[in-house]
Amino acid sequence: MHDLGSIIRDYRKRAGVSQLDLEMAIGASPGSLSRIENGIVNPTKETLLNIADVLKLDAVETAGLFDIDLSIEQFEDSLQGIRAMLSGKVVDYALGEKLTEIQNKLGYKGIAFSYFDQDLNALHLRYFSTGPAVDFAFKYILDQLSFNPQSLDNLDTYTKQCVDENRMFTGEVLSDFASPPLTKMQCKLIASTIGLKSFIALPIADENTVYGALTIARKESLASFNQNEARALEKMMKQIADMIRGLLKLLSKEELFKLNHERISRR
Repeated sequence: MHDLGSIIRDYRKRAGVSQLDLEMAIGASPGSLSRIENGIVNPTKETLLNIADVLKLDAVETAGLFDIDLSIEQFEDSLQGIRAMLSGKVVDYALGEKLTEIQNKLGYKGIAFSYFDQDLNALHLRYFSTGPAVDFAFKYILDQLSFNPQSLDNLDTYTKQCVDENRMFTGEVLSDFASPPLTKMQCKLIASTIGLKSFIALPIADENTVYGALTIARKESLASFNQNEARALEKMMKQIADMIRGLLKLLSKEELFKLNHERISRR
């Protein structure tokens, strides 16, 4: 278990911020930061996100507050997984592990990763984080979209829009993110049964390329989704995009051409 209090203290001192000033900036009561830094109390997710925002932590540092390692070194052994993803098989194992970790430690109901195929102008659903929501609700979507990629021309969803426009979308209706292939009635049943209250679509992208999108299911309403959480998620997704881009650079142009040709020839 990481020493969260000491980590926060180090970041605070690096930023040259006193305990009192940080307490005032995040709206915490006097003395609360001292108790956090000394390990007497555990901060809430909202408090950690506020601290990360005020201290201007980067993606790796923000994730580290939740004991999630998003350093690029974590993915250096993942080249074979990226090859598998590009050839139309399964998403990289390390990426899937990180999505599940983000889901569990930040309290989401599920995270789905859709890979954008530029050649086919289509979205392939490549991964769902593990958990009851996935087991119960999304197996059908995974089966459908893994083998039947959805053309962006035929989609009218926030997931498509975040790929098209390279920006985040939020909403409270599952059908805004998941259909087709699900009908609105199926989406409503799934959301009400599992207790899903809101959804986020985030592009996985760098400055020049959108690699895909994440759809994040939440158990809280959008009223509890603040800008600090949005900024933290965007930082983490950019870090994951940088990881994917770095791994893609390791593949030769010849291998990329071969993998794309193999995938298209199977359609």
